[in-house]
Formats: sequence, C-alpha cells, structure tokens
Amino acid sequence: MTAKPTSGGDCSSGFYALLSDEVEARPGSFFHVLFQRLFGVGSLPIARDRTLPKSLRAYAASSANTSSPSVTTVMLVNVGATVSLNLRGTRAAALRSEWVLTARSLASTTLELNGQPLSLTKIGALPPLNPRSVRNGGPVTVPSNSIIFVQAEKR
Repeated sequence: MTAKPTSGGDCSSGFYALLSDEVEARPGSFFHVLFQRLFGVGSLPIARDRTLPKSLRAYAASSANTSSPSVTTVMLVNVGATVSLNLRGTRAAALRSEWVLTARSLASTTLELNGQPLSLTKIGALPPLNPRSVRNGGPVTVPSNSIIFVQAEKR
C-alpha cells in the first residue's frame, strides 16, 4: 500500500496519510485516535481571553465515552510560543486529565505524549494513551507547537 500526499511530501507541506509506506503510524494517527476517544458530538462555546496570543486555538466539546455529562474536553492547539492559561468554568478541587502531544519539530515523524515517544507495539497495537493527572485550578501550560486535550468537570 502506498500513501499518497495530498500536496507535497512531508508533514509540514500537507502529508495527511495516517500510515507510511512501511505501514508505520504517522503522528496524525495518534492525534486522530485521541480526538475520537475524547471529543464528543457537538461543540461548546469558548470565551476567549483577549490577552491570549492569536497562535493559540481552543475548542471544547462534551466528553466522549464518559458516564458523566458534566465532563468537558478542551483541545488547545498552540502554533506559537509556550503559553500558560487558566481554564474557567471547571471545578477547582477536582483533578483534571491532560494529554500533551508534542514533537521536536513540525516535520518530525515521532510524536510524544506527555514527554514519552509514541509508537505502535511490536504486534502493531496502539500503546497506552494515558493522561497525566493534574490538580485542577492551576494553569495549563501549553508548549510551543503542541496540542493538548484537557478533561475536567464543569462547575
């Protein structure tokens, strides 16, 4: 099977195939799996703080695969410098879950989840895509060129 680029030949120029010619998972495939697992149907409104850089994008939805309707997933996409922000509208005493996706460069073929490189297992299965638990109420640090999923309970 040969994956064809939609425009260009690497990640930075629009290669959107989820598998490489060697049937290896591309960075986008791990993002896709997390998005499908975490984001529910329909989006929720986001109140944007005017002091945040325009390079930071924020999206919210009810969380998929949870038994509680009060759990929200926020996806933060940062294409600029590292930024810290507070999420309003979540319960301050609860823990939140964070999945931080980063890469050494935008053209990298290796994606990291919470600082650990992601790759398929020896038998071709997905690795555990576990979040890190963070005490809610503190700021969310969004590294440069990263995507973060944050799950927390609404107030």
